[in-house]
Amino acid sequence: MFGYIRIDKYELKYKQFIEYKKMYCSLCNSLKDNLGVRGCMLTSYDATLFLTIFDSIEVERQEYKLSCPINPFKKVSKNIFISKTAMKYTAFLSAYYAYIKLNDDIKDEGKRKYKRRLKHLENNSKFKILYKIDDGLLNTLNKKVTEYYKMEKQKVSDFDDLSNKMGELFGEAFTGYLKFSNVVLDENVLYNIGFNIGKWIYIADAFDDLENDIKKQQFNPILFMTDYNLLNNEELSNKILFISKCLTQNVYYELSKLRILRNKEIIHNILIYGMNNSILKIANKNISKGVAKDE
Repeated sequence: MFGYIRIDKYELKYKQFIEYKKMYCSLCNSLKDNLGVRGCMLTSYDATLFLTIFDSIEVERQEYKLSCPINPFKKVSKNIFISKTAMKYTAFLSAYYAYIKLNDDIKDEGKRKYKRRLKHLENNSKFKILYKIDDGLLNTLNKKVTEYYKMEKQKVSDFDDLSNKMGELFGEAFTGYLKFSNVVLDENVLYNIGFNIGKWIYIADAFDDLENDIKKQQFNPILFMTDYNLLNNEELSNKILFISKCLTQNVYYELSKLRILRNKEIIHNILIYGMNNSILKIANKNISKGVAKDE
């Protein structure tokens, strides 16, 4: 599911690009500290945005020493001032989404490699501790996942219902950050930010997987758009692009309500350029192959 939220490095100043790399490395270090070296495999650009947003609203930050857990000879910035609360919570979200994604892959494809990965994760003693970061929050998130799978299995919900349910999962995850932080703000704003980001990730992933899902006759929420059969390839792509733009603009609007202390340029770059570029890339691929839908 992850891998679609990226920066546009050509639109960033060099100093900001270095700061973004530090954010990415900080997430990798946090995953290593909380899950072991294997946890570094869960580092993603999407979660880096989560960390960047959480860190941007934190007043208290600490100096954190960085190293590369994978390559000890790789040169990285020696330290960074960042919120350790934001780092640990983002590590939790990365682990949680990896867990539900593996379960989803097993349900859809049942391949042994997914079962092995899930077993390694479940047997990780550090994962068990991190996964149980808060029982109340975990129950809320698991409830949203269960509701989504029930809707998917029944095949009676339309595209908006399905994507909204995934947005609700991310909204609850973002709101949950307030339980572990001293930050005081309107939780509805943080919920709306998570909701729109989660919905965007879900749509981008579905759009990217559409060709493969049609060939394998697997579930894809885009097939449940009310007007799916009325749209040609280009019209479908334009509709997805429009939805994408609306969602990123919603995130930008909600962020404007917060007191952002730092990382403004990086967040702006991701929302305005990076996420748009990702959707455009998928749309161009689908249109050029003529596989945006099964005609």
